Amino acid sequence: MDLTHPLNWPSLIAGSTVSLSDEQSLLQSKKNGNGLKPLDMTVERVSVITELDRRMSWVLINLSGGEIPLLLMGKVVDNLVDYRIYFPIPEINPASRKQNIDAGNFWMFKDPNKPDFKLGELEFNGDVYYDANGTKLIYNIKPQGSLNGTVVEHPKRTGITDLLATVVEYNTTQPTESPEILVLELGSRYNADGGLITYYFGSSLNSNEIQFLNLAK
Repeated sequence: MDLTHPLNWPSLIAGSTVSLSDEQSLLQSKKNGNGLKPLDMTVERVSVITELDRRMSWVLINLSGGEIPLLLMGKVVDNLVDYRIYFPIPEINPASRKQNIDAGNFWMFKDPNKPDFKLGELEFNGDVYYDANGTKLIYNIKPQGSLNGTVVEHPKRTGITDLLATVVEYNTTQPTESPEILVLELGSRYNADGGLITYYFGSSLNSNEIQFLNLAK
């Protein structure tokens, strides 16, 4: 099976190894004391998010075994495929919509312009500002905006059936090691507390910088 195409990634079994050789992964491997060798990570789960109008899909592999968990993305639009590697933004803890509003994280959302707004009505902001050691980085939302989709997980988690997700992608043209931001809201925004929101930093990588080894059976 051709595992270079993300739509085939759901066939991966938890425990398989993904070897990454993009610049950031090689530097992380060196920090780990392994020299400039590919960074080997373990597959935990594969999730496929299909946009509601079926214009695109995001295939996400949760990876563990390194200093920090990583998220490998293959984005499929028609016959075009993009690959990105992400890590959670350390200053932004994963939390539900309600938890973020209660914590005062209004910057995540556009101003609803009314005091009696409902959580599900809040739209993600068009820009994300981040202070990187005194340099203010501005990440702009990509043209497709905020998109909703259905989620299928491999393997499925106990007690979880059909999932909805919101996917928002940002990028910046300013010089930085992580020019991409992914916002993933897992669960319906219209639930009582909204979905679980996680912010990731990321960068692009090529298909030849991804290898699948020690495939579990």
